[in-house]
Amino acid sequence: MKNESEISRRNLSKKIDQVLANVNSSQTALETSLVRQFIEHQLQISSDLDFVKMQLAELVNHFKESSDAKKGEGPSSKKRRLL
Repeated sequence: MKNESEISRRNLSKKIDQVLANVNSSQTALETSLVRQFIEHQLQISSDLDFVKMQLAELVNHFKESSDAKKGEGPSSKKRRLL
């Protein structure tokens, strides 16, 4: 009886150790996956932000050129004033 109880405890302990190892392994895999996804999203956001900055710079330049054209100051008249 005592021997059976000891065997049952050992088996239970082994099963608990296996479950714990599986949980730890799964947790590590999940953390790794989340970190990779986070980095990928950060890179995508950074790329999108760079694109928006470029578009905004082009828009500002367009507005400046439009404003200069309305004032009669095209790119050629600016060059003439500098000479």
